[in-house]
Amino acid sequence: MTEQTFIQVRIDSSLKQSATDILNDLGMDMPNAIRMFLKRIVIERGLPFDAKLPSTQEEAEHAEDGKSVVIYRPAKPAKIIPMQEYIDLLCKVPAGKITRLADIEHHLGKLYEVAHVQIEFTVNYDNPLWEGIPLWREVSTRGMLQDTRYCSRDHQEDMLRKEGLSIVPCGSFQRSLKVDNYKDYLFDFDSLSKE
Repeated sequence: MTEQTFIQVRIDSSLKQSATDILNDLGMDMPNAIRMFLKRIVIERGLPFDAKLPSTQEEAEHAEDGKSVVIYRPAKPAKIIPMQEYIDLLCKVPAGKITRLADIEHHLGKLYEVAHVQIEFTVNYDNPLWEGIPLWREVSTRGMLQDTRYCSRDHQEDMLRKEGLSIVPCGSFQRSLKVDNYKDYLFDFDSLSKE
């Protein structure tokens, strides 16, 4: 189970009651609605709706009158990608190079010509096939080493050092590790289409 955290937000009581009433009609409670909202932010990599100033004079006049104008713009759907495609791309990252999940998702988005992709991770950690996959070549968005169930940070550090990458301590207590000058080692997935 992932580590849980607590969010506390102050809002107008009438707004809370109005939202609670609507959620009750939908058969949902406030915590689940907030979880859904946050998950959608992750999938969309931004707000799951357009946040804009009023675009027409009528909308601007309503906004000035204190009336809210709600315009529904559906979120762009995410394309679900099987985990095998993620693994196939990770296996194409050569020794001495690294990648990030965001880079893989970006490449898949371009490949399928969609704005968003969601990789469907269905992991069987006991499967010995995981041993042959270079999971150590995936770092965080900022080049940090990651400690995951299927690849420990120590193993990742060892394997990346063997491939010639420099690993340096970082963070406020120098306990985190990252690939030094990690951007220089990022694999360019566009090079795959040139082959």
